[in-house]
Amino acid sequence: KRTRRPPVGPKTPILQIDALLKCLENEKIKPLNAYRLLRWVLKNPSSSNWDEVPYEDLELPHRMIEIMKANFVLKSSTIAERLDSIDGTTTKLLIDLHDGEQVEAVVMRHEKRATLCVSSQVGCKMGCTFCATGTMGLRGNLSSGEILEQLLHAGTVEKVRNIVFMGMGEPLSNYDSVLLSLKAMTDVSLWSLKHGRITVSTVGVIANMHKLTRDMPNISLALSLHAPTQEIREIIVPTAKAHPLPELLNALDLHLAQCKTKTKGAVAGMIEYILIAGVNDSSECAHLLGGLLKTRNVMLNLIPYNDTSSTINADFKPPDKESVDNFQSIIVSHGIICRVRREMGADIAGACGQLALTKKPEIQGVGDIEDFGNVKNNNSKGKARVVKKVSKVDMNPSNEKKDNENVETKHNQKVVDTSSKQASENENQTDKKIGSFQSPNEKGNHYSTKTVLIFGSLIAVAAFSLAVLNMKSFDRRKSILFR
Repeated sequence: KRTRRPPVGPKTPILQIDALLKCLENEKIKPLNAYRLLRWVLKNPSSSNWDEVPYEDLELPHRMIEIMKANFVLKSSTIAERLDSIDGTTTKLLIDLHDGEQVEAVVMRHEKRATLCVSSQVGCKMGCTFCATGTMGLRGNLSSGEILEQLLHAGTVEKVRNIVFMGMGEPLSNYDSVLLSLKAMTDVSLWSLKHGRITVSTVGVIANMHKLTRDMPNISLALSLHAPTQEIREIIVPTAKAHPLPELLNALDLHLAQCKTKTKGAVAGMIEYILIAGVNDSSECAHLLGGLLKTRNVMLNLIPYNDTSSTINADFKPPDKESVDNFQSIIVSHGIICRVRREMGADIAGACGQLALTKKPEIQGVGDIEDFGNVKNNNSKGKARVVKKVSKVDMNPSNEKKDNENVETKHNQKVVDTSSKQASENENQTDKKIGSFQSPNEKGNHYSTKTVLIFGSLIAVAAFSLAVLNMKSFDRRKSILFR
């Protein structure tokens, strides 16, 4: 299988922004013109023909128009197929690349937002034994333009607010392209996404974890740990042999120390843990994992194994509900925030571990995972917040309970339902986004007591000032009359 792809096709995608700016620099054209064009592209994600671009309205130089047509394309990829889940929460896009390869992107709809799961590679060389993508091997890296085009394609489906690099491939094995795409996503002149709304998941490429901490410290990091010991981890993640667990956790700690969360006291990172029956779902594993994480400012995301049509280890089975609940209860007893990932997209092979360019449905999920930066860690108070797994029958996020509860960390602790409301409640303003990435107003026109008091004070000051001015004016008129 090929491991190298041509970086671009006959023409470069316009969202290969580094190439676009370099080209215009060589032609002595100001970069301002590039951003005018790019903003139009983001507002019109369905456009693919240069004739649709309103050059005069954008005030683009005539010379630039000819250069663009000769060297760039609005899109180098196309949507080959769209699959929608029965419950309407998930859409999987099969995307054709310029060289005939394909990748998948998944749109996940939550109650007040949508999240896009993007791919960073064609296939993957990590060979995780629970993941269908690992059976493909590595066929090549995506360019930053190809990663960003997934956002464009998703914009034709839904208004996206959050991005997770949890699709096909290991993001940190394609570091340069992922970094360029992250910079574009957070560029205030383009998508203007908040750093905390973008999550990069990794199985642990330690050298590039350090680079991410240096280059983009406020990007949320999710570590695919999957085991509490080095021995068990090597069974699930073969590449773990090159990344000892102590070194991996040290790299995570460095990123957590640098990452600034948008909510005071919120967790700074996420640990992903796939639960496989008879492999890593025992009570002993839960206690070992609790011991590893209890001193770290993280949230644990439990992912019950999803059956796939093709995996490296065909003997893997999903755990039963009792095992999942027991594992979660033990984790919570260590004072760790723990969620069981809500199942989404399994009926279209769009759930965790199922992306392998296949349409074969095998029911089993992805939850509201991208806003963990808003989840507060109450470890110091001896309490933790947990979320119960949603049943396969009730997969509508609007049916989840709205109120989060704190529960005492006892052995017989009951798991309670919570939803993504705790994240949306911490968002007081709607981000100003471009085009299809304009998020809806989530708070409405409600005014807080603090706001009312401020406006009242301003009105009182204004009234007092007017009274003083009137008195001075009266004194002047009085002095003139009796002069």
